[in-house]
Amino acid sequence: MKNTLLISLLFSFVLGGCVQIDRLGLYLPMMGGELGDFKSTGEAEWALDDGVLNPLRGEANGYVYTKRVYTDFEMTMSFFIESETNSGVYTHCMDADVITPQGCFEFNIWDENTNPDNRTGAIVNIAAPLVQVSTVGKWNTLTIRSEDGHQKMWVNDQQTADIQDTRFMAGHIALQYGGANGMVQFKDIRIQSL
Repeated sequence: MKNTLLISLLFSFVLGGCVQIDRLGLYLPMMGGELGDFKSTGEAEWALDDGVLNPLRGEANGYVYTKRVYTDFEMTMSFFIESETNSGVYTHCMDADVITPQGCFEFNIWDENTNPDNRTGAIVNIAAPLVQVSTVGKWNTLTIRSEDGHQKMWVNDQQTADIQDTRFMAGHIALQYGGANGMVQFKDIRIQSL
């Protein structure tokens, strides 16, 4: 049975450029293709090197977003930022060409934000972080869980957000690069449909 699953995974990877394990509902968007199963929008350029998703350093802002639309899911990943970095994970974005906190939930990654209510762990303009976290200069873990309008976030296993909000119920998931505001890197991205 294990060999059959492994062969199926490899076959899916070679043919599809990404892996979805339907029986488990697990989706690994970082495998295969130029950007895996992400598309880009905005002016920033992105590269997928050795499993790490990197924007190319520069002034341009931009996003990569999933080709798929999600409703209820749990997403896990690792990220690395510098002190100036302004980044985030946007969820439930119906219009992938207009990714904003007004059209998606923005789970913020920005330790040095001058507004403490919008620092890393916040849901921008909706909920301040429950705890202050420090993520600069190291690899960190991030988990986002969205189920029936219940939005939760954990950074390095510390819960930073827990709200009930149904204003956005389905859409793409996007990762942000804030341009001149510092570098960000993402890896080990997994999305589990619920």
